[in-house]
Amino acid sequence: MSTQLNEQAQQQWRTAQNHENQNNYTQAIHYYKNGCKMMMQWLPFDQIETRKKGYISKMKEILDHVEKLKELDNKVPVPAQGGQQKSNQNKSDKDQLSQAIQQSIVKVKPTISFKDVAGLDIAKQALEEAVIMPYKFPQLFQGKREPWRAILLYGVPGTGKTYIAKALAAECDMTFFSISSSDLISKYQGESERLVSSLFELARQEERAVIFIDEIDSLLSARGGGDENESSKRVKTEFMVQMQGVGNNNKGILILAATNFPENLDPAIRRRFEKKIEITLPEWVARKQILLGCLNEIDTTIQASEIDQFEQLTEFYSASDLSTACKDAIMQPVREMSKSNYFYLSNNKYCMCDENQPGAVKKRLMEFNAEEQALVEVPKVEARHLREAIMTCKKTVSKADISRINKFTQEFGTEG
Repeated sequence: MSTQLNEQAQQQWRTAQNHENQNNYTQAIHYYKNGCKMMMQWLPFDQIETRKKGYISKMKEILDHVEKLKELDNKVPVPAQGGQQKSNQNKSDKDQLSQAIQQSIVKVKPTISFKDVAGLDIAKQALEEAVIMPYKFPQLFQGKREPWRAILLYGVPGTGKTYIAKALAAECDMTFFSISSSDLISKYQGESERLVSSLFELARQEERAVIFIDEIDSLLSARGGGDENESSKRVKTEFMVQMQGVGNNNKGILILAATNFPENLDPAIRRRFEKKIEITLPEWVARKQILLGCLNEIDTTIQASEIDQFEQLTEFYSASDLSTACKDAIMQPVREMSKSNYFYLSNNKYCMCDENQPGAVKKRLMEFNAEEQALVEVPKVEARHLREAIMTCKKTVSKADISRINKFTQEFGTEG
């Protein structure tokens, strides 16, 4: 049933596109909105977070597009007036494509920086060489000593590829274009190659720019597959032309891409990335920094000296896995409170206790009235909570994933 909803939503959007191509805007609006409703019903069944975010982003774009179609639907058609009308239409199309890209530009600088990124020294060094040092010391990068123009960040899921890209945005004074592959392939049916061209045109208008493309393998997979259509081939060709800077100047532009499946990239695209850096699973020093960073933001009794007991337990955990474990640890005291049968009042705060505690009152948490609810105090997170959370939240990276990435690194990449 859930799969059918997804397929039906996609079909509704395709039907809408056909109506739009025929200037039948009323029907196009109807089918676009119907597709969004079906997709909203399907999303709760989707267990893949990145795909879910992609569909949410796509629906937002479709609804924005629907508003523009409503304006067109209210306008009276104007008779054709030769080349001038065609020129105006081309300009309108180009402006619309530019607006689609501009919606994805990160305009607010992230607050994180490289010092917040645990480990990944080689990756940070490469990005410093490519972006930060040329900006601060332009005299060092003259002639043949040019900074890297295209860097691929790859690795198993959850290692912080997007996080380090955001840290880069905070480290440098550059326009940061953060684009997911779904932004480039889903905005308009059959317009993907023009979106790619528009993206690079906008970047060239800036003095210095970073183009960050997430999940690039879904956009630029190896050519020649049996299910590859003409539109997909055109997108890959256009992207390679733009990366190469044929007929244009790409000076001041860094292309930064991320993928969990680097082996799926088209070889010609892979070759155009001068640096291919594996974002590795964190070593213990980095894992410790991640855990301490999470715990510093909460009320806890855990001391820094106690963290070392989790070294073996967290081996092969990704940064994302550790973050999930910390979130679960934070919830442990709340779960204990919900199961407690006794509470007592101390310093005008209700705390859970056992039945032998002086002043203990037999009462469940959900039985508190509105006035009492405001006085409930959550216990501090203890080391046992974190241990239980780590045991519960298993690592998500498989040995097959690690082996697959290691093989790519041995053949083409560099450990970060």
